[in-house]
Amino acid sequence: MPQFCTFASTAAIPSRRLAVALLAAVLAAALGACAPAQSPAAEAPAPSVDAPDPEVVEAQEAAAPEEASRAEGPEGLRAEDAAPAASAPARATRADLQRLRDRIPGTADWTEMEALLRELRGALRDTESGFAYRELLHLEHAITADVAQWVAARTDRRGLGRGEACLADVQCADGACTGSGCLPGEWTCTPRLTPDQRVTMDMRTACLCSGTTFQGSTTVLNTHRVRSRGAPCPEEARVR
Repeated sequence: MPQFCTFASTAAIPSRRLAVALLAAVLAAALGACAPAQSPAAEAPAPSVDAPDPEVVEAQEAAAPEEASRAEGPEGLRAEDAAPAASAPARATRADLQRLRDRIPGTADWTEMEALLRELRGALRDTESGFAYRELLHLEHAITADVAQWVAARTDRRGLGRGEACLADVQCADGACTGSGCLPGEWTCTPRLTPDQRVTMDMRTACLCSGTTFQGSTTVLNTHRVRSRGAPCPEEARVR
């Protein structure tokens, strides 16, 4: 009897190990069955964030030359590097000219008058193409008369000599306020011709500020206010 018990206890040791091994296998299988099955999408590795889409890259490369040509200005300069185009200045209107002319009587001094005349000349040149020729003549004569009246009310800047800048005939000691251009501020004092003065023996054609065409000696021409030289006026009326 003691020998049988000893054998039985000795033989039971492998059986217990086998049972433990089987139990472990059963538990492992049970745990595996309970775990959630992974979807194919989850099993696939996630795409890298930094990796660009090949189709997108190809489309960007195809569009790059066209975008670069649009961005480039003249001589290959990019639009942002090119200097901005200067906007065209606004052209003067007839109302602008009238406002400038209305300021003549109230001008305070010679410096202010000279500045105002510069504005008038610029505005008149800017709108010159918008005037009929006779209308332009009338406006120039009206401005000249307004300035002459302003000058006549002052006693300074009188007795000016030859070549000195003038605005009206009354300022010149011996002669007239003449020169190129048909508005005050462009003229100088020029001595009048005397009966015994010799004149150059040449023939010149010019358009005078009076609206008449001049043909005669240069000496005589220099005593007039001249719009342009070398061609007759648009509406011809010859004087000698």
